[in-house]
Amino acid sequence: MDKTGLSFKNGTFKIMQIADAQELPPHAAPDTVRLIRMAIEAEKPDLVVFTGDQLYGITPKIWSDRFARRVLSELLEPVAFADVPFAVTFGNHDEECGVPNRDLAKLFEPYPRYVPGERRSDDDPGTFRVPVYGADGSVKTDVFVFDSHGSVTSGRSDGVEDEQLLWFESVRGAERKDGAEAPPALVFQHIPCREYYNVINRVTKGAKDAVEAFGSRKGRFYALPDEIREKGGFMGESPSVAGGAEFGVLTADGGVLAIAAGHDHKN
Repeated sequence: MDKTGLSFKNGTFKIMQIADAQELPPHAAPDTVRLIRMAIEAEKPDLVVFTGDQLYGITPKIWSDRFARRVLSELLEPVAFADVPFAVTFGNHDEECGVPNRDLAKLFEPYPRYVPGERRSDDDPGTFRVPVYGADGSVKTDVFVFDSHGSVTSGRSDGVEDEQLLWFESVRGAERKDGAEAPPALVFQHIPCREYYNVINRVTKGAKDAVEAFGSRKGRFYALPDEIREKGGFMGESPSVAGGAEFGVLTADGGVLAIAAGHDHKN
């Protein structure tokens, strides 16, 4: 079992996702901090995963290392107070503050409950695996966290890249060595993959709850299927998605149960 003590308790393990706080300097918004505190008190998670855009970078002109450190420490105060393990990846706005993600990641290292995971590389601190153990000491679930990029300052395209997917396949392949079965897996990241559009309907402008899409789909309108709406589903904006081969790789793996993303604030 790893030092963070990430293990099932009475057959359960609860993960709480925090997406798109998008804080600005000089301080994190008190209502955001209060919401995180109340959510942790209500849910009592075993792990908190921040899925990016903790900071609303916009431009380095309004940021500094000191502001980044202060805002992140204020966002983490409820997590640290509750003594809950936490993991962090990055969104398209974080390093727009002028502090590279690898340096932002170092700001978390002093926290004893920070879970850096088994990183793909030192240059990619937002992509890692977190094993969750059972009572017998074996891995019962893999939590994979991907940096889905998208920052205008990085020069990289949106989405999980081929090198990250090759790393994922190598990790899962090693777990299947000698005919063993890889444990079920969950995936967390910032930007949704394009296959989110496979579960919504293209509709005409003016149709019930129709929402115009972004980017290459601009001018097209989409809505949730009735059966999803009837179960309480809502779509405040069409997904802003990434391209790439990720979904195919995750599907081919066979053991990935779900993918959770952020990025779309109104959803």
